[in-house]
Amino acid sequence: MRSLNQNKKGAILVITAILSTAILAVTAIVVDVGYLYYKKNDLQTAVNAAWLAGNDRLMKLKTTNPVLTKENKEAIKNHILEVMKYNGFDVNSENRVNCVIKEDKDLHISAQSHVGLFFAKVIEVDSTTVAAARSTDNSGTGVADILPIVMPHGVTKWDSNKHLSFQFFGKDGGFTPGNEYIIKPGQIAESSVLCQGITDFTPTGSVTNTDYQKNMTYGFTKALNLNDKIALACTGYSKETEAALKQRLANETNLKVIIPIGEVTDEIATLYGNKANALPIYNLTNPNANNSQTISIANAAKITGFAEFRLIKESEYTRTGNDYKNGDEGTLGKPTTGQIRGIFLNYIVNPNQVQK
Repeated sequence: MRSLNQNKKGAILVITAILSTAILAVTAIVVDVGYLYYKKNDLQTAVNAAWLAGNDRLMKLKTTNPVLTKENKEAIKNHILEVMKYNGFDVNSENRVNCVIKEDKDLHISAQSHVGLFFAKVIEVDSTTVAAARSTDNSGTGVADILPIVMPHGVTKWDSNKHLSFQFFGKDGGFTPGNEYIIKPGQIAESSVLCQGITDFTPTGSVTNTDYQKNMTYGFTKALNLNDKIALACTGYSKETEAALKQRLANETNLKVIIPIGEVTDEIATLYGNKANALPIYNLTNPNANNSQTISIANAAKITGFAEFRLIKESEYTRTGNDYKNGDEGTLGKPTTGQIRGIFLNYIVNPNQVQK
């Protein structure tokens, strides 16, 4: 009997050892898979940022060179590699980037990154590769234009008292694909102050109504990159926005847009102190001038990301009514003059995934 009990104990120890090893192996695999997923997201962010920068450079060159030269294409590719490197991707024998420009308009970027593993070495797998790619959209829904506005990373609403409210996303939060959002708040009256339009890279940040409407209708033509400091137009441009939006909505293939995401610069943060953390960039007023004088500073905001939306008509708005809730819940309020809404499609560059 004693020998039988000892055999049972020995068998249990063997089974326990085997199960423990299996559990550790599964845990190790989960850790490595999670790490690969993280590295793939990092690579996709770098590719997206490089594609946007390369496409901007391509469009800019085409304004003076309808047919791109070999030197033009090399300049675009070099710029793409610079942006990839800025986002933590160094090209070498194991990390590769491929750039293809078709018909002087369609840009395709693919990248492959070598990733060292941790626990998979036990089964003699030291490393593997992750890949990411982005191309110009030729699905028939239109190539996305960059609109000449910048929105903060959060949810904007008009409450029941027609007061503008805003709440930033947390470090793990963000726009939800398929959800409707206010891209440009619009105004109750033309005298309302909303600092949101990207003006120019001029010292004064001056822009005409005609310039704004043209950029809103056909897309912003200047190259925009992460961390660029930009000037804001502290006026609603309601009439110009309405006219440009009407023209875009009339063209069903011109609804996809890229919106720069931004936040106030260090200059503004210093001016506002602790209040800057809760300050939307389109509500800048001088704290030393009875809250009525707008700030005319060329570097009022900086770009922290890019998001892609599909513009929608007012008849398609769904988040209206009086169901007001915090965060990304409930309605967004009633439509106002010069307001733009869109369905969030995806991030080109998520501010929460950019290396600070």
